[in-house]
Amino acid sequence: MNSISEIPKQNSQDAWSMLYLALAAEWKSNFGLSGEELIREAIRESGIRQGRERRNALAAAGYAADVKALFNSRFGLARDPRLKESVLEETSQVRRFEVYLDPVAGMFLKKNRLEEGFWFYQEYLYGIFSGYTAGVGQMHINRIMTCPRDLYGEYACLIRPANQSEAEAKITFGGESAPSGEADLPAFLEELTAYLIGNLYLATAERFQQAADDALSRAFRSYCKELIVWLTEKAKATASALNRNYLQNNTAFPLAEEKFESLSAAPGATKLYGKQFLAPMLRYCAE
Repeated sequence: MNSISEIPKQNSQDAWSMLYLALAAEWKSNFGLSGEELIREAIRESGIRQGRERRNALAAAGYAADVKALFNSRFGLARDPRLKESVLEETSQVRRFEVYLDPVAGMFLKKNRLEEGFWFYQEYLYGIFSGYTAGVGQMHINRIMTCPRDLYGEYACLIRPANQSEAEAKITFGGESAPSGEADLPAFLEELTAYLIGNLYLATAERFQQAADDALSRAFRSYCKELIVWLTEKAKATASALNRNYLQNNTAFPLAEEKFESLSAAPGATKLYGKQFLAPMLRYCAE
């Protein structure tokens, strides 16, 4: 059971999962197998970027960018407070763990979107660990909760000094151990939102030109409608006013186009984000 103070984090995670599913549904419907390829690529590249940024942040602070730091420091992965796991082994080089309650997988299961969930887990976990280890780490996925046969998730990740150059190994293992801490989940998800949309839009525009604008516009409109209904229910449940402040604390997207563009590096996507999604959301929450 989580405290009421953790509800905004939980809502932010669920809002992000809903966004991913809205994008995946639109791309799957309109681009078929190419849509799956584009979603997978966008997720993987987003994970690589987030992993690389966490490695660089640890190195800049003088800490070892090892396996422990990725999972247990404020520089590492941000996780929903509802997540329940058992760590079987954890060292600077190896982490083996099982996940019994995963709110992201829970959302995919609730909406019966197991295929799209499988894409996410395959690509994002490999991506973020690849980026974090400069491409030489290993991520093993033995069980995924979005697979009908699996009742829990089973994962192992490892990195060996011998697999890295001397310079990279120094970054990974040469610094002090990072102090234990909790990464900022809303900021983490805000990054992931912009990275995913930017990567997806740019890759789609390169292959399908105008169809990228059309697909992203439809996905934004669909997500906006779903999110308004969902947020209204969530705000009512805690006797909260559905205003800009609530939106800021309970969702996973930037409330300024300038910030979205700086993160996404996709001006075309930013224009659609502002017009088709952000502006309607802010108008509704101002009423």
